[in-house]
Amino acid sequence: MQLQAPTTGKGNTDGIVLVYSKQLSVSDAIIASYNASKESQMISTAKYLRATVLSTFESLGTTTWPPTATELENSWTNEIPQKLAKFLTIVLSGKELTTNEDTTRLTHSIGEDICRAVTNVSLNLT
Repeated sequence: MQLQAPTTGKGNTDGIVLVYSKQLSVSDAIIASYNASKESQMISTAKYLRATVLSTFESLGTTTWPPTATELENSWTNEIPQKLAKFLTIVLSGKELTTNEDTTRLTHSIGEDICRAVTNVSLNLT
């Protein structure tokens, strides 16, 4: 099964054409196409959030050992990356913004765990 965007002579798309096996019904082909699209969006979102966490962590640079007080203060913001926080808030509450303390606490806690797992580094984000 495959989605194709047909073009007119000037390169404009007139719509989407769904190419599928004769063994599938039209409704089954549409459902399968929809599910494949959602799966692709989920994978893209996960990769994007992972890259955001890594980029934030990598932008910190290296520190000396033992780190100085200034390095510790500036090494990582006291918050998880904003895009990760927004994503988790939506997952947990269904809203982009929330004032619910439980949701905020869970967002921060889960975000810390994700940052630690992605970077393979123990972070103190409190």
